[in-house]
Amino acid sequence: MKIAILGLGYVGLTAAACLASQGHTIIGIDPSQTKVDDVLAGRSPIVEPGVAELIAEARERGLITAETSLVAEVASCELAIVCVGTPSAVDGSHNMGYIAEVSRQLAELMKAHPGRNLTVAYRSTVRPGTMEDLVQPIFDSVLGDAASSVELVYYPEFLRESTAVQDYFSPPKIVIGTKTGAPCETLDKINVGIDAPVFYVRYPESEITKFVDNSFHAVKIVYANEIGRVCAQLGINAAEVHQIFVSDTKLNISPYYLRPGGAFGGHVFPRTFVLCSISRVVQVASRI
Repeated sequence: MKIAILGLGYVGLTAAACLASQGHTIIGIDPSQTKVDDVLAGRSPIVEPGVAELIAEARERGLITAETSLVAEVASCELAIVCVGTPSAVDGSHNMGYIAEVSRQLAELMKAHPGRNLTVAYRSTVRPGTMEDLVQPIFDSVLGDAASSVELVYYPEFLRESTAVQDYFSPPKIVIGTKTGAPCETLDKINVGIDAPVFYVRYPESEITKFVDNSFHAVKIVYANEIGRVCAQLGINAAEVHQIFVSDTKLNISPYYLRPGGAFGGHVFPRTFVLCSISRVVQVASRI
């Protein structure tokens, strides 16, 4: 398949390298001349285990090229994957400027090359409502009735730094968000052979899934660090406590308590919450 990757940052370049290793032909687009030059020279502009080797191999096989702006050849692609940045402001809001601009440029490109079909999959982290309230209206306004030639999909990524290549080929899940929640044939093609549960959902569910994942990972890190501090203050071996805790896959590391519903009750949970709150107050008081 011929695929355009828009944005050669961490997510985009990893996708480009992995897709090329599967035999797909990749056109990378990024405004950074340095990144483009690196790719054309068979080098990786990011430091991530395995990516440099895959980029070098792809260049030797003639499966990857790069440009600093959208070129006409992108219109002949079957799939365009958008991986541009959505940087956060101080108040936590996302800058949607890059998403809006790349969407407009893609729509203008398709308008200049009518009669072609393109699937556009967005992997950037975006707030719920972005596909329906920002992206779709841009394509509709530029293409009019011809907007039906473009299939828009939200396709969140779940990559970890230092294991991105491994995570690409063995993800925890595949989430494909479309307007109606129907499958996307184009993305199904590139995911053939990947053993992971696939969820076909509407745009809003796919968009918020990325936020749910990120926020829960952050909660776990904060919780673990807090437990570590408490253990250190009490002279408790935090490593042993961690080993015991993660050994429980029935309740601790499971979906059991993560279903939305009623508040917790019983005898133990309220008491634990009170004890944790008192512990926090004592820690704060001791610093005053």
